Amino acid sequence: MNSDGSRDASAKKPAGKVSMVNALPVVALIYVLASFMVRHYQSMPVYLRFIFVVIIALGAGWVPLVGLFAIGLRKIYGTVEHVQIQSPSFVREIQNRYNPEIVELESLGFQTAFYFGESVSAFRIFLLHPAVVYIMMWIKKVPLAFYGGFRIVNANPILVASDTRAYAQPGILGTQFRTGFRDGTILITRNYEVDSQYAGKVIMRCLKAPLAQMWAAHQRETESIATGLNPVDRQSSFEFYSAMDRKATPTDI
Repeated sequence: MNSDGSRDASAKKPAGKVSMVNALPVVALIYVLASFMVRHYQSMPVYLRFIFVVIIALGAGWVPLVGLFAIGLRKIYGTVEHVQIQSPSFVREIQNRYNPEIVELESLGFQTAFYFGESVSAFRIFLLHPAVVYIMMWIKKVPLAFYGGFRIVNANPILVASDTRAYAQPGILGTQFRTGFRDGTILITRNYEVDSQYAGKVIMRCLKAPLAQMWAAHQRETESIATGLNPVDRQSSFEFYSAMDRKATPTDI
């Protein structure tokens, strides 16, 4: 207001309220970036993690919470840990769930070696993608249990061929055969498709056929890969399978 009572044209008008409609694209972008980061956090370089956190924090206007967000995300998402299941009640649950597959594999000369579990932070259920995955697991009656406090473990039976040249792992998507070689190569034959990328010496084959045909095809390819200098690694321990499983983890999850 000027001294003569007139209103100063340069005076700023009070800021209007932010429209929820205008805010939706920003919220959607933040959600997409956060979801992408949560899913790919483990494989991200450190500098890329930092950039994503800053972008999300600036978009949301929560700059002071950047550090806490990064730490909290790490705690919530966590890492995948391998567990050898030894609880008698949980073992029975696994056996009951996969009994048809176990019986068929035993007819091919396989024997149960151990029960293999993957445990993750229970806080993942508060994230959209993991929550959907666990709902699907529950629908398909996948054996699940709480483990070591705030962790959830899902488990599968692991069977070994009579000549210890291959493992068999029944799962909710299907069954897969795995063979490791001395040079680190891993041959996997399975009867279901998953659109994933693998690093290192992982040979992936998909054959939608009865287990007997799958097993025969896996054996033929094993023979074509194995040589005198690169024989099949015949270890049949939980530790060896765990190490092989980590090498065969897709790079895009």
